[in-house]
Amino acid sequence: ASVTWQFVGSLPHNVTAEDGAFESDTVSSGTFEASLAAAGTYDYECTVHPSMRGRLFVVDGAGDTPATSTP
Repeated sequence: ASVTWQFVGSLPHNVTAEDGAFESDTVSSGTFEASLAAAGTYDYECTVHPSMRGRLFVVDGAGDTPATSTP
């Protein structure tokens, strides 16, 4: 599975997975794509703005979803 982030505006941002699965450069515009081969939950943040956080849920081919928890 892959996911693409699009950076727009004038402020710099990035996306960094807490487990190290992906990390983008810090940019003000453009896109970043991460390919995730394993089903699971991927928490990420913008290290420039740590309050900007997200969570990706990657399911396997059977559609099984990973267990969720609140950090």
